[in-house]
Amino acid sequence: MVTAPRPTSARRRLEGAEALVAMLGFPGLLCAGLAAFMMLVGRGVDANAASLVVIAVSYALIEVAERLMPWQRTWLHSQGDLRTDVGLFVTNGLVGGVLSPLLLVAVAELGAALSARVGMGL
Repeated sequence: MVTAPRPTSARRRLEGAEALVAMLGFPGLLCAGLAAFMMLVGRGVDANAASLVVIAVSYALIEVAERLMPWQRTWLHSQGDLRTDVGLFVTNGLVGGVLSPLLLVAVAELGAALSARVGMGL
């Protein structure tokens, strides 16, 4: 018979509402965020501003949930990795905000050049 591992002192077993939030919280947040984005854009809010609002609120809700219901209690204390977190934030911003659009433009230009070479429009 297989038994589940016993929780260590750092981990705890999630039950009731916490287990429900653990299972459905993130998918629910994704659906709610998408619905909020669609509602904001439908009311005339700029899509970039709507995205910023939805992402900021989502991050705040995740932060609150992680503080109230940590999977491991040690997560509530600093691990001394703030520099790593800031570096990851900056790197993701550069990749998502600068390099990805440049790559898309390069691919579009390559596609246009190839289609012109074979006598077709893009």
